[in-house]
Amino acid sequence: MLSCFACKRKGNNTNCVCAVKDDLRPILEKCIQADAIIIGSPVYFSYPTGEFRSFLERLLFPVHTYLVDKETGNLKSLRPKTIPVGVIFTMNCPREWMEKYNYPTILEDNVKSLNHVFGYSEVLYSCDTYQFIDYSKYDIDLFDEKHKAKVRDEQFPKDLKASYELGKKLISIQ
Repeated sequence: MLSCFACKRKGNNTNCVCAVKDDLRPILEKCIQADAIIIGSPVYFSYPTGEFRSFLERLLFPVHTYLVDKETGNLKSLRPKTIPVGVIFTMNCPREWMEKYNYPTILEDNVKSLNHVFGYSEVLYSCDTYQFIDYSKYDIDLFDEKHKAKVRDEQFPKDLKASYELGKKLISIQ
């Protein structure tokens, strides 16, 4: 990871995109021009993946500033417009465990950062996901395959519909 601060230099021409010229840059350029963004991550050990966090850092940092709005006292954002962002977190644990272990507090800090920088964000959780096509091939007895299959068959279509509705909602916010 490189912390070059090129995007924070006076007179920079990074246009709200990370200055590092690599394969991610074209994607970051598309994000800053998008009408809405939906990103997702599985949750492992209470947190989104490292790749998700790295992506967020590259996406957020060039738009975020260390400049204070004199009228509001808030940090300024360089975003050219409000870009609504949806975040989808998928996890193996049931919703009750997610709440018991305080996942929303942990995960929504990521969403708050997106909200601050891009002007709007919303989160969707998909819990109790089906992990394996054939559970018999894995050393796992914490979860019941029949229960997981039932959740996949009954809840997953609802999660897909909620994802679709989230996308429609984000596009309507401008």
